[in-house]
Amino acid sequence: MTIRPPKLYVIADRGVFRSDEEWLNATRAVAGHLSKIEGSALQIRVKGSSAESRSNRMLQAREAVDEALSSGLTVLANTTLEEALALEFSGWLSVPFLAPWPPPLRPAASLSGR
Repeated sequence: MTIRPPKLYVIADRGVFRSDEEWLNATRAVAGHLSKIEGSALQIRVKGSSAESRSNRMLQAREAVDEALSSGLTVLANTTLEEALALEFSGWLSVPFLAPWPPPLRPAASLSGR
């Protein structure tokens, strides 16, 4: 499956918010708006955290975007492939990602054989 370049691409970066609560609320709101815009995508990014903290934040972010993801929004996780599959994101981006578009993104369902 090929994912086309999105018309609108937003990065929900935990590092620009003062708290997890602010980040999750903003991420949920942006995801809701993006789900109404055909061809948009959202990237979840958590940098500078311990592995455990990053995993917890990824889980919380996945829960925050669940409704938008269910409605068809492409939500990419800036994490490991294994974690993106386990949390059922649309796809993943490795860190650092420096290749030209299109990145090696595949829906989690396709990657896991479901």
